[in-house]
Amino acid sequence: MKDTSSNIFGARMALVAGKFYELEETKLKLELDKLFNDSNKGIGLPDKGNLQKKVFGIIVPHAGLFFSGKCQAVGYSNFLDIRKNTTFIVIGPNHTGIGCSSISLKDFDTPLGLVKNDVLITKEIELAGICVNERAHSSEHSIEMQAIFLRYLSIRNGVELKIVPVILGSNEDGVLLSNRIDRLKDKEIVVVASSDFIHYGPDYNYTPQGSYERDIVSKHDSEAIDKIIGLDPKGFMDLVVRNRLTICGAYPIVSLLNYLNGIKQKLEPKLLCYYHSADVLPSKNSVSYASIGFFG
Repeated sequence: MKDTSSNIFGARMALVAGKFYELEETKLKLELDKLFNDSNKGIGLPDKGNLQKKVFGIIVPHAGLFFSGKCQAVGYSNFLDIRKNTTFIVIGPNHTGIGCSSISLKDFDTPLGLVKNDVLITKEIELAGICVNERAHSSEHSIEMQAIFLRYLSIRNGVELKIVPVILGSNEDGVLLSNRIDRLKDKEIVVVASSDFIHYGPDYNYTPQGSYERDIVSKHDSEAIDKIIGLDPKGFMDLVVRNRLTICGAYPIVSLLNYLNGIKQKLEPKLLCYYHSADVLPSKNSVSYASIGFFG
């Protein structure tokens, strides 16, 4: 840990450092530098038109950087020149089954240093009825995979990017969460839904069309993404349930969409990046990744 946490609740230790991303500070910085700057590894510069707009929210994946790092970098490239101290409400799924929905009051440790918890806003979220469960957060990687990008951007731009970590385990809690976030519109916030898209193959016990066929999986992903771009949370969730789509962050996505639908300003959703893990490393198993931005 580079910085000493002044948070009375302490700091959550990194869970997947050395597994999903580099453990050493210099190596992780280089890994992220390449994702943002090396056209062979990452994405180069973001769409200049997007940089002139306010970003209200993004959907980004949370696999290891080898697989989904490029897709994450596309989403976070819209903050490469962020100049204001900002709080990112990061909503992740419950992969572990520990508890249901929960918040963490801890800072998030990364090899690059601490991402500080915006405890005042986190406690506002607690008022929605989503309780603190540090054990659940200590075992959940989906928020940690966003924290490393927030810390990188914070250092790059000399600003403080804080985090509000939320795990969602039900659609009902997602509604409570979006209603509470709606009350924070006067704050400098961005809402992040941390989600991969369809997990296909025997490793995920999901082979409704038999062996992995990229076009078929992409078609189902595209139908779900169309609902997201259309800001249609009900249509999205109906599609997920009806087709048993293995989109792990469906609840975070719905909560984000509900929040966005409460914003009076006209929004411009954009699909920024999409590909499969099998595009990176051919396999009979594949996970789809999408980065989606919501601009206004």
